[in-house]
Amino acid sequence: MVIYHTTYLKQRYFAGTQFSALSNNVSMPIPFFPSVSSQWKKTLNFTQNTFLKKEPYRHLRASVIIPTLNEEKYLPTTLKLLRLQDIKDFEIIVVDGHSSDKTVEIAEKYADKVIISERGISKQRNIGAKYAKNEILLFTDADAIIPPDWVRTTLTLFEQDATLLCACGRVHPHRQASVFLRIAYFWADIVKFFLHRTGIMLAAGCNMAVRKSAFKKIGGFDESLQTREDLEFATRLAKYGKVDFFSNLIVWTSDRRKKGGVFRLLNYYIDNLRFLLFRTALPYIGYR
Repeated sequence: MVIYHTTYLKQRYFAGTQFSALSNNVSMPIPFFPSVSSQWKKTLNFTQNTFLKKEPYRHLRASVIIPTLNEEKYLPTTLKLLRLQDIKDFEIIVVDGHSSDKTVEIAEKYADKVIISERGISKQRNIGAKYAKNEILLFTDADAIIPPDWVRTTLTLFEQDATLLCACGRVHPHRQASVFLRIAYFWADIVKFFLHRTGIMLAAGCNMAVRKSAFKKIGGFDESLQTREDLEFATRLAKYGKVDFFSNLIVWTSDRRKKGGVFRLLNYYIDNLRFLLFRTALPYIGYR
């Protein structure tokens, strides 16, 4: 389903057809480095051989929302991995900001809803939430490598804790990183864990889940922000209830926005802290 969303017209135009389920014989896409591939396979084997045979199906349902702009290089892998999740009853929503490449064409093959909207990552995420039919909103990016239990693990966190409004997780690069960079990401996870305990939310929009009711209550992402909108959203939501960091929620993304190794990563987190404390930050490098 393709939806053309516009704030200038009251009428909405619908085109395309509903997603049809992929074959169970679809091949597993692994266009990333062995370290990530190995973890992905281990998780898949575990869920296939243990969890699914013992656990009842969960009650909550999820809508996965992905904002895109000219993502034909990365998007196919992300969507294929989502269709290989160990649970199937969730929807995928791609919100495109008028791409000039084959992003929309690719999205139509795998997503349940493809929405064409005004450009802007906050706007696109908010529009995706508007069209979502399920209670748990999962946000990720078009270049994310999703583990096969990501949706189920996220839903389980909300099932087990009715007070949880938002779950944030870890983000690591999916290319082969140096030892120093891997150590830096490890310590960054520890720092984020403790900062969350103090009310400082270093959330990442590529690995974040929120209850739709809470999302609507605070008005979604701040569309006046072109950067750090995920940090601002999580910090604002924390005033109304529980926002927590979970080390067992992880996605891998490309490092195209953080090129420069350890020092670039360190500067990225320092800049995020500066934004949260003083609402000032350096220009963001990458898609917005």
